Amino acid sequence: MKFSDAEFDTTAVAWKNSDWVAMTLHACHVRRGTALKDLRYDALEACLEQHLPISVLTVVLHGDEDGASLVQSSAGQEKWFTGGYRQEVLPGVGHFVQRKHPQAVWDAVLGSRQHKGYNNTRSTTMNINIKTTGASHIALRCTDLARARRFYTETLGFPIIAETPELFLVQAGSTAIGLRAPTPDTAPGDTFSDSRVGLDHIALNCESDAELERVAVALSAGGVENTGIKTDEVLGKRYVAFNDPDGIIWELYMV
Repeated sequence: MKFSDAEFDTTAVAWKNSDWVAMTLHACHVRRGTALKDLRYDALEACLEQHLPISVLTVVLHGDEDGASLVQSSAGQEKWFTGGYRQEVLPGVGHFVQRKHPQAVWDAVLGSRQHKGYNNTRSTTMNINIKTTGASHIALRCTDLARARRFYTETLGFPIIAETPELFLVQAGSTAIGLRAPTPDTAPGDTFSDSRVGLDHIALNCESDAELERVAVALSAGGVENTGIKTDEVLGKRYVAFNDPDGIIWELYMV
């Protein structure tokens, strides 16, 4: 990285203090153990000496030509890092790794969670214990708001309980379902996939076999792609699954 003469001139103002050289040299000597510390900061030093464990994932990038912080100072420190620790020594790099080798910093940030031997799971003893009677509402993004409105109100028969130019809400039993219009970031022609991280499917309660069978027939008659009545191999419950126009998977599921 190159600096302009103007940048050097601006920085040089800070170096005109009469004690700047003495303070800088003293700080370096203290770090190396070749000068006495300022006793006024003993209490703070005592806190630092406790070496409290760090619970977040930690990667140390160390240039092998760093003359200010020697490579051995960051080696063998794993015991202080309960969330995972790794030292990477970069050949031909000096003190400012982020300036000399920014790609290494970027790679470390992106790759740290996949690195073998790392503990990527944050543990906590907090039990929030949320008290709730169930879902207040579910919001879904669609690619065509008018098409979604026709499907959910005319085909499925859910009543609208609220509507704006950008969304509408329907009532499905005791749960409100919101459909939102696409945003400028919504990819044209995008469709739902249950293999992505996030929503897999939505299941509505059904209390009657007769109702389940009626809906399965009505879905087919209405041209809605569906599975027909199936049995959940895990819970042994009967259900019928179908897709909305964006491919979002719904189930009517026996309670």
